[in-house]
Amino acid sequence: MGSQIPRTGHVSLRERCWPEAVIPNAGSSLCATLLWRPRGARCILAMSPLAHASLGQPEVGLDLLDEAIQTAEVTSEKFFEAELYRLRGEMLLTLGKRGEAEAGLRRALTIAQQQQARWWELRAATTLGKHWHDEGKYLEAYSLLQPVYGWFVEGFDATPLKDAKALLGELRDLSGTQTQARRE
Repeated sequence: MGSQIPRTGHVSLRERCWPEAVIPNAGSSLCATLLWRPRGARCILAMSPLAHASLGQPEVGLDLLDEAIQTAEVTSEKFFEAELYRLRGEMLLTLGKRGEAEAGLRRALTIAQQQQARWWELRAATTLGKHWHDEGKYLEAYSLLQPVYGWFVEGFDATPLKDAKALLGELRDLSGTQTQARRE
């Protein structure tokens, strides 16, 4: 009884998914970033790791993500697994741990691809693409993100698709320059 994760609760969807409802300017996150902690018949929702990061506590956020990943593993709850690894990679980038972050982002991408979870794949590819952009790997980033973005035929007003499109536009310009430099 005490170890089960509830499917419903008394916390609103907005409170679960958007920590800025509780902490202004904490940044939006997904339900995947939140932890349910059993407490008898009731459960409370822990703070979002991204909210901690935006409050200058990325180590706390990383600890929460590690706990969420471990909880997902123990409970075999795989729906948000790719997103948890993506967020972990993002958090590691914040901490300057670029190699470990890239490994986490690649893992998130692989999980999303195995699950055929296009939305999580887009988010992972966009974050990894941003990382590669920062590393000067424009062509690789474009080659990764473009086919994933191409799967979508609707929902272009959603922030992740807008972000991917903007990144693709920038990468297209930069990868063209990078390709010309290689030829010369």
